[in-house]
Amino acid sequence: MLKPVTLEQCRTSCEALLNCKGIEYKTSDSKCELWNTRPLYAKPAADHQCFSFDRVLTDMNGWSNLVDQPGQGHACRVNFDDTSQNGTFGGFRYSYDAVNVTSLQQCQESCATDKSCKAIEWKDRASGAGAGKKCEIWTRTPQWTKPTADHVCMAYQKPRFDVNGFWQYGPGRGYACRLDSSDATSNGNGKGIEAVNATSLEACKAACIRNPSCQAIEFKNRTAPLADGTSPIKAGVKCEVWVEEPKWMQPVGEHVCMRFRRDATDSFGFKSQRNGSAHACRLGDFDDNSTDGQGTAKSIASADTLEDCQEACLRDASCKAIDWEDRPLTQPEGGKKCEVWTQMPGYTDWVGDHLCMTYAASE
Repeated sequence: MLKPVTLEQCRTSCEALLNCKGIEYKTSDSKCELWNTRPLYAKPAADHQCFSFDRVLTDMNGWSNLVDQPGQGHACRVNFDDTSQNGTFGGFRYSYDAVNVTSLQQCQESCATDKSCKAIEWKDRASGAGAGKKCEIWTRTPQWTKPTADHVCMAYQKPRFDVNGFWQYGPGRGYACRLDSSDATSNGNGKGIEAVNATSLEACKAACIRNPSCQAIEFKNRTAPLADGTSPIKAGVKCEVWVEEPKWMQPVGEHVCMRFRRDATDSFGFKSQRNGSAHACRLGDFDDNSTDGQGTAKSIASADTLEDCQEACLRDASCKAIDWEDRPLTQPEGGKKCEVWTQMPGYTDWVGDHLCMTYAASE
C-alpha cells in the first residue's frame, strides 16, 4: 500500500512492478493499492477507482499485443464506450476489411503497406457463430480491447533502419530489449553485455559495430531529476551490446532498444541488408512517409527483374539507390515495380515484397 500518492504515481508504481496486475486508488486520502492478481470485478464505492493493468509487449517488427494475456482472445475497440464490432464510433468507422487475406502474417503485411494503419484485428474462428477468417485494418489506435474468442488485436508502429544499420522503433515511449515475451531478465540472461565508457547513444552504436557478434543494443540515459528535484531510481547511463537478437521489447522509461544489421555489398556496388528482410527505401527524415523519395525517384517501366532494375541504376549517373518491388498479383497493390532513386535513402521501412539497395559507384 502506498500513501499519499497521486493517481498517476500509483499507475507508475504498478508499471514498475513485474507482477502488478491492477491498482485500487482512493481519492479522499490518496491511497494506492497494488494488486498482484487481476481484479475480475469492481464494487461501487465512493472515492475509489479500480484499474486492471496489461503489460504491453512489442516485438521487433513494431507489433504490440494490447493485453498481456493475448492467448485468451481480444477484439479491438476505439474506447471503453465503443459498442460496435468494426471500429465505428461517433458516426465514423476507423477500420476497413482487407481482402484476400488468409493469415495473421498477411494481415500484418497489409497494415504495414498502408501509411494510415495504426492497428489490426484478426479473427480466425474454425466453427460456430461467426466462423471464418477476417482482417480489419484500423486507422486509429484502439484504446481498449474486449475479451473475444478467436480474435487478436495488435497495435502497430513502424520501425525503421537508420543509415548505420540500426533498427529504430518509432519515437515515443522508451523500450528495453527482451529475448522473447517470457524474458523477465534485464540483460537477456547475460546476452546483453555492458560496454564500458559508452556514455552516449552514438558511442553505444560504435561499440556494437566493433563487436562482430552484436545483434542489438540497449541504451539507458536516466539522468534527469524528477519533478521534486530528487534523483530517479536506478539513475545513470548504461550501454548493453546484445550478442543474441531480442525478439521483444518492453516499455521502460529512458531506454532505447535497437536491433542491428550488417549490410553486404556486391561486386557492382549495391548494398543490401544481410538479414534478408523486406524493406522499402525512405528519405533521411524519420517522418518521411512518401514512397518515392518525395517525388525524386524515377519509375522504370521496362524493368521486369531485380537485375533489370540494377542495370537501370548503373546507366543513370544520378542513381543513389533502387527500390524493387515484386508482390504477387493476388495481393493488394500487387505487381513488379522498379524505382531509381536520385537521393540517398536515410531509412528503410519494413514493407513486404520490397528490396531497397543503395549504390555507390566504384572510384
